Amino acid sequence: MLRPFGSAFTVQHADNGRLDAWRGASAWSRRDDLQQASLSRAQYDECGPDYLAEHCASNVHVLPEEANP
Repeated sequence: MLRPFGSAFTVQHADNGRLDAWRGASAWSRRDDLQQASLSRAQYDECGPDYLAEHCASNVHVLPEEANP
């Protein structure tokens, strides 16, 4: 519903469905910018448990330019 009709996309099959998610999270945890993906206690206290931080792995929905008023 979010994709334009007829737009192209690709599907990638996991090499190892049991371990790929763990391997990806393991590699991500070793990144230098991991600190940007976490909340401090002060942020949590201010924003509450429903706050979602925007970081390199967050799922932020951005409308296409023509849909923005």
